[in-house]
This record gives sequence, structure tokens and C-alpha cells, in this order.
Amino acid sequence: MPDQETVVLVNKFCAQTVDMLNAVSSTCERKLVDLARRIHGVEGKLEMLEAKLASVPRDDNERDEREVQTPPQVI
Repeated sequence: MPDQETVVLVNKFCAQTVDMLNAVSSTCERKLVDLARRIHGVEGKLEMLEAKLASVPRDDNERDEREVQTPPQVI
């Protein structure tokens, strides 16, 4: 195979590889931006839920959730 043909094939391979990697990078970036947007939305909803829960009066006879969820300690 002549040197000129080898150079053409290697250049074509490099160009195709770069195009493919650029496409993958673009797709990943788009998905990460979408994920960040969704996470931001969930954080906002969580803050609203926490504010609503904080405004609910607690019954003094109820046990604290932390006491219910804490396993007994072994000594």
C-alpha cells in the first residue's frame, strides 16, 4: 500500500473518530444539563415540602421520629 494512501486512510479515520467523539460529547453535555435542571426542580419541591412539614403542629404525645428510627444501642 503506498504511503499516500495510508496517510489518506489514517486522516479519514482520525476525522471520523473526532466527529464521533464530538457527537458523544454533545449528547452527554445535553443529558447532563437536563439532569441538572431536573435536580434543581426536585430540590425546589423538596424545600417546599420541608416548609409545609415544618408548619404542621406536632402532637406532644407523639414520639419523635428519630427515637422510633434509632436502633437500640448494644453495650
